[in-house]
Amino acid sequence: MQKLSQTLFALALMLMFTAASHAAGIISVSYTLDGDTSGGGFLSSTELAGAPGVRADNWNNLINGAPLDNTATDDDGTAIGGTFSVTANLVTPTNGIHADRNGAGLINDPEMFSGVFDVFTTASVTVTDVPYDLYDVYVYMRDDASTRGGSFTIGGKTIYLRGGVGNPASDGTGYVQSTDTTFGAGTDIDQGNYVLFRQLSGSDFTLIANAVNAGDSVTRNKWPGFQIVQTVPAPAALPAGLALMGLLGLRRRKC
Repeated sequence: MQKLSQTLFALALMLMFTAASHAAGIISVSYTLDGDTSGGGFLSSTELAGAPGVRADNWNNLINGAPLDNTATDDDGTAIGGTFSVTANLVTPTNGIHADRNGAGLINDPEMFSGVFDVFTTASVTVTDVPYDLYDVYVYMRDDASTRGGSFTIGGKTIYLRGGVGNPASDGTGYVQSTDTTFGAGTDIDQGNYVLFRQLSGSDFTLIANAVNAGDSVTRNKWPGFQIVQTVPAPAALPAGLALMGLLGLRRRKC
């Protein structure tokens, strides 16, 4: 009896470990100007950036608004393929890719945040042929004071955020999420440096950025990049493992 229980316990752990280790893919995009590697949002393949849980390397540098194609890579460095593309819809003269020229020597998250799609009014990015059935989209905003803010929209959902919390550090700390879906007075928008759209399923989407008045009538939304994160449903192994653990509990109570 004891040997059977030990076998069942080992099997349950194996099933649950298999479920937990089922990895998701991440496609990360950073805005940079002219491929400048001395600051301004250009990340090397080994630099890490992204919110907790999705911090990744192998970021794709969208240089001066030029489109990304299917040679872009995921976080493993594997080319995405298919007809995947990312196209920045630049509006001139008030919008464009801007770089922080004081960014020399920055690494990781501060480097990503130092190159921005500088949105005065509105701008957008169109993504086609996403290779995931389900995915989340993380969108970042560079802090530009508590009186400046922005919104991001995908489909029918808009999320607002306002500066004042600072930008993340090179060790990945300092990310603050806003979940605010109402503009209110503008000055009361939740503060943060990123927003999250969950459980998207379309193969294509348009991500719209707007600058809003959060107390400063000179509006700016400094948008450094975004990530597309595959959402993997819990594999069948997880419920099976939990069921076995429950069975073991019943057997022990009967003994």
